[in-house]
Formats: sequence, C-alpha cells, structure tokens
Amino acid sequence: MMDWSALLAPPAVMGAEYLVLEHDHPTDWRAFSRYSVAAFRRLAA
Repeated sequence: MMDWSALLAPPAVMGAEYLVLEHDHPTDWRAFSRYSVAAFRRLAA
C-alpha cells in the first residue's frame, strides 16, 4: 500500500495544484484507482 500522507506532503508544501499518478501494472488499474481515490478522500476529510 502507498503512504499517501507522505507522498502528498511535499507537493502540498510546494503549492502544487495537481498530482499525476502513474501505475505500472495496467491490468490492475481499477483497483489502483479505487484505492487511490479512497485514500485521497480520507486525507481530505
């Protein structure tokens, strides 16, 4: 699992408005998307 809090901290401190994520296992893109969105929602709450 990704540590989204640690991953997002440096871009947020630098004022980034966007974060582009790349996944290297194309057949698993749905699961990656679900986990990523869920993590972002938890961080935003």
